[in-house]
Amino acid sequence: MGPSPGRSQRTFCKHNDALCMTSLGPGSLQYGEALFQRVFEDGPLGMAVVAPDYRLLRVNRVLAEMLGYAESELTCLTFPDITHPDDIAPTAELAARLFAGEISRYTIEKRYVRQDGAVIWGRVSASAVLGGSGMPVCGLGMVEDITATKALERSLQVLREGLATKTERAPSAMLRTGVERAAKYGLTFRELTVLQLVIAGQGEKQIGAALGISHFTVNKHVSNVIKRMGAASRLEACVRAIRERIVE
Repeated sequence: MGPSPGRSQRTFCKHNDALCMTSLGPGSLQYGEALFQRVFEDGPLGMAVVAPDYRLLRVNRVLAEMLGYAESELTCLTFPDITHPDDIAPTAELAARLFAGEISRYTIEKRYVRQDGAVIWGRVSASAVLGGSGMPVCGLGMVEDITATKALERSLQVLREGLATKTERAPSAMLRTGVERAAKYGLTFRELTVLQLVIAGQGEKQIGAALGISHFTVNKHVSNVIKRMGAASRLEACVRAIRERIVE
């Protein structure tokens, strides 16, 4: 007996997703299955299907590589097994509420322990998958690796603490000191002022009120600073500015 049409169709989807999903149509069950399969296998985030008892029923390649396991090894574990001990309780509390039907989704930043013992940070977005009774039968978790972002945040905090010892100097004097160093990035005095206030921990509305400009203009200045400094984010621009003594 040959394979059923449904099975043949799904197999074809795996090898030619775009063509298959187009032919199936967005309203069909097979389309939804093919779309989920494609996102699960080829998406940029780590993904896992989790049972109500916290077993990892299915994981994708990205999550396995992120944690240093083979996919088959991860499916022998529960999510507490790979979670940092200090983050198990808050994560389990949210998961319990999810599977009890009290909440439909949650987001949390937590630490994972890789197979080699290294600790990484992940931003987890989890949602419930409901069964015929309307209650969750499993959960779907998506994990973004934010280890680099957390490292930058720690660096910025340490550098900010160092700057706090220089608060006796007037802000204008602090800015004048960094003007020449900022020149290599082509930063204007206003952009340098905004950068200094961002580093001080002020938000867009606070900066706008202090400088008499809208928070939209503040965002534009911040975007210009990031672009001119070749940074990937405002966090990276802040850390670089302090390390290079553009703001001190």
